[in-house]
Parts: sequence; C-alpha cells; structure tokens
Amino acid sequence: MKRTEDIPEEITNRRVTLKPIAGVPPRVYVPIIWGVGLLLVLLWVVLWPGIARPGAQVAFDSAPAGAEIRVDGLRVGATPTTVAVPTGERTVTLRHPFAEEWQATIDVPNRLFLSRFLPRRMDVVAELEAYAAEAAHKSMVEEFSMWSSTGEASAQFQHPWIASTEAEWLAATEQLRLGRGIVDYALHATQATQAAQAADLTRAIFLDAAKGGPPVPAAIDETVRLLIQSESVSYLPPELTTDLVRLLDEGAAARLRETGWYADAVAERATRILAASLELDESAAILRPVRRSFGGVSFVAVPGGTYVPGYPVRTSDVRGDVVVLEPLLVQETEVSGAQYALFLADEPDWRAVNVAVEGYLADFSSRSADLPVVGVPLAAAEAFATWFTDEYLRGSGLRAALPSADEWEYAAFLNATGVPTVTTGTDSPASVDFGRPGALGLYHMAGNVWEWTRSVHGGNSAYLPGIALPFGALRVVAGGSYANRSADHSRRGAHPESWSTPYLGFRLVLREVEDE
Repeated sequence: MKRTEDIPEEITNRRVTLKPIAGVPPRVYVPIIWGVGLLLVLLWVVLWPGIARPGAQVAFDSAPAGAEIRVDGLRVGATPTTVAVPTGERTVTLRHPFAEEWQATIDVPNRLFLSRFLPRRMDVVAELEAYAAEAAHKSMVEEFSMWSSTGEASAQFQHPWIASTEAEWLAATEQLRLGRGIVDYALHATQATQAAQAADLTRAIFLDAAKGGPPVPAAIDETVRLLIQSESVSYLPPELTTDLVRLLDEGAAARLRETGWYADAVAERATRILAASLELDESAAILRPVRRSFGGVSFVAVPGGTYVPGYPVRTSDVRGDVVVLEPLLVQETEVSGAQYALFLADEPDWRAVNVAVEGYLADFSSRSADLPVVGVPLAAAEAFATWFTDEYLRGSGLRAALPSADEWEYAAFLNATGVPTVTTGTDSPASVDFGRPGALGLYHMAGNVWEWTRSVHGGNSAYLPGIALPFGALRVVAGGSYANRSADHSRRGAHPESWSTPYLGFRLVLREVEDE
C-alpha cells in the first residue's frame, strides 16, 4: 500500500466543482434535479399504471357456474374467475350450454392513483335462466353412457364428472332435482362398471338429495331410499354395506337389508375376505427379510398384497374391508433418540425450546440414544420424514412418510409370523433393537411404544382418501406400548395430532414417487 506522502500533491488536493448553468448556481439546480427525479419515480409508481393500463379486476360468477365469459366478443374464461378488463363501457356475454344467454353492459372503472397496488375491483354476478332441462338431461345421459365404454381411468385418461355436473347445475338453478333422472341414469348407463363413473354417480345422488349441499344425515337417508326405490343401490361400493346400515334409521336399514344388492354385497365381502385370508396365510409362510439402508437407517421390504384390517377379523369389528396395498419399505426399528438428535441439529426450529407443545421431548436429553424417541406430536414426526427425504433420499425415487394405519397393520401382521419379542407390562420402553425381530426383520411392531400413522380415525375415513381435514383431527396410533398388558399387530388407538406422550413414537416408511 502506498503511503500518503508518496501521492502527488496535485492529486490529493484535487476538488470537483460544479459550474453554474445559465447563471443558476449548483446549490439551486441540484435539489431541483433530485426533486424532479423523485417526482418522476413517484409518478411512474403511483400514476403510470393507471394511465398505461386503465381498467379494473372484474370477478365474474354465475349460477350455474361454468358459463363462458366474453367481453366485447372476446372469450376471457369461464365462471367463476377474475380477469383484468379495460376501463369504459364493455359488453359482457355469459353462455351456458343449457341456459339462456345472459348479456349486459358494464361500466368498468379505473383507479388512476396506486392502481399497481390497489386496483379497482368490481363483481359481475349473473343468475342464468335455465332452459331445455329435458334436453340437457338427455344429452348428459347419452354422454355418460358413451364414456362408460371407454375403459378404466388412468393417470393420462380421466372420466369427466358428468352426473355430478348435472346435479350441481340443477341445484344451482333451483330446478326440479334429479329424482326420476337418477333412475334414468341407472337405466341408460348399464355399462357403467368403471370405478370412476360409479363414484361420479354416487356423488351426484348425494348432491341431489342434499340440494347441492353437504351430505347431512337426512340427505343420506333420502339418498339410500331413492337408490333402493330405483334399484340403483348397486352403484354404491360394497364396502359401504354395514356402514350404511349403521347410518340409516331402522326403517331404511330394514329396506336396505331386503335388497338383493345388500345380500350380494355381504356375500362378495365374505368371498373377498376368504380369498385375502388364503393369500395372507400363504404369503406369511414364505417371508424372507430384505433390507436396504439410507443414511445409516435400515429399512425392510414389505411385499404388496391384499389385507383385511383386524385380521383375523375381530368379532367386535366385522366391517371386513379388503384393502390392496403396494410394496413399500418400512423402517426396521422405531426412530431412535440418536436419529432424532441428527434431525434437531439440522432443524433447530424443532428443538424443545422452540416448540410450545406440552410434553414435547420431555426428558429427551437424559434418554439413551438407543431408546425410541417419544413425546413427539404428529407435525414433528412429519417434519422428520420431510428432513429424511431431503437429506438421504435425493435421486433415489423414494420419499419418506408416516405409514397409513392399514400399511402399518399389514406389515405388523406379516412380521408377527416370526414370533418377535413384544415388550409390554414394563415401566419403560426397551431399546429400539432389543429382542428378536419378526419374519420381516422388523422390531417392536407390537408393544414398546405406540406409533403414529397418517390415517384419520373414524368409521368412514377409509372412504375419503386424499380429502384434506382440519388441524386437530384424531389420528390412528398403532401397536400398543410397554405400559399395556398386551399388544398385537391389530391394536389401534386414536390420539389428537398435538399429543406428545411418553408412550408414543413413530417409524418411517419409504414409497416410490413419480416425476421426482
């Protein structure tokens, strides 16, 4: 670095002096230039958008929904939607296949100032006058029947919700409800064997009975009455047999039991249970542990197959659902304290001092690293699964998650054929790899600590896959704990999502994912 005394004096003493412009000194014109610049920026931010693109955000809606929107003859979308419309008088046209064309002239306002941040907004809501209800119904029945011959749906090919669309349309236009129309569906759509169409028809029936609203008990009762009357009850999945009997009043339940569908559904369930039982017993006899390791954590392969939850079927719960499960990898042990400590090191937001949940990680620091981590609410267990995926499964085509209750029980049942060690009736849990593993090589799939699953607890939750439920729903926990007198593969309980107890831990499953 040069010393100051080495720099020529003419450089160190040089000054820049602004000259007057047209006799105006710098101390006058410099503030003016800055002021003009600031004013131009403010005008560009505050005023220019309203000048360059004058107009408003217009929210279009209609009853029924799904009407085509045209503004000055140009198509801009379908109801309900919000689009930017230029200011001035605009002709709006709404067209629906089975309703009178609706047209109106609207005066679109503009906000000159701050339109970039606070644009003008207006609503256009139209009550479309429906017409040709019979023609609309006939057209939809024909389309429904046509789709029934196109084969099962797939990831690239989906059946449209034709029956549901008509039910929503009739409810929105307050026309006569489907009534006889639903019988016509049953008569015309004789080839509707695809699961997607059966679901569409069932949903339409419930929407019709509930006048477009949610399926309240009265609507469920009326729905089944209509199905029995029209002999369309066969469109309901057989798994709903005993659930419907429990939901209905005694008169409707008795009529349901008298239908041929009910007898067929019960017989079909018995056949499916027998077939699944034979497959389970045969599969359990040839199991061999197959392990894979990720991040030093061992996982065991569980083959796909059919399973009857509660198998052998308990007399206290004879629903007898048969579920088909895909192959997956199940963590060999419960998540240990050592494994959870690695997660906390990378995700400090989940340390005990940062989580205001009663009982979260109670006594965690004093616990052995080999014991199962407990005192963990559902959200923390799911966060651990996300962290494990990001940390150890990138590029593997796999994702870590909590198991469903059926996945957990299926793996536990197969594992139990190897007579594993079950820790119950003790004062504390055993280490995660204590004792003898089962036929699959899994430890503590019964006893030691209860384990979280991702399944919602409820009698009919199995029929609502993928439906988002509000925070606070009860979740199924599985397996029993060291504090119970006994535990087995089919032991289930229900815990609020926020619970953090010394009897509850978890383990991960890995499943294949597409397009990762």
